[in-house]
Amino acid sequence: QRQNDLGSNVVRNLSKHLKKSGHILYFDNFFSSINLCNELKDSGFGFVGTIKKNRKGFPINNLKKLSKNEFDWTT
Repeated sequence: QRQNDLGSNVVRNLSKHLKKSGHILYFDNFFSSINLCNELKDSGFGFVGTIKKNRKGFPINNLKKLSKNEFDWTT
């Protein structure tokens, strides 16, 4: 299922001519969405991005409280 938001469409358009394997895409929260990340993963791309906790479709139950200068990551 493709999300029709501007940020996701920009990432799709810029990456459509890349080989599907071996590339890692980096983007910030304007371009990030859960649907886009799932789509990129299924297409063989790696990706790193930030996402806002109030973004539609974000699994809010997986959040944990972080202190200043702390970070968390997942694969």
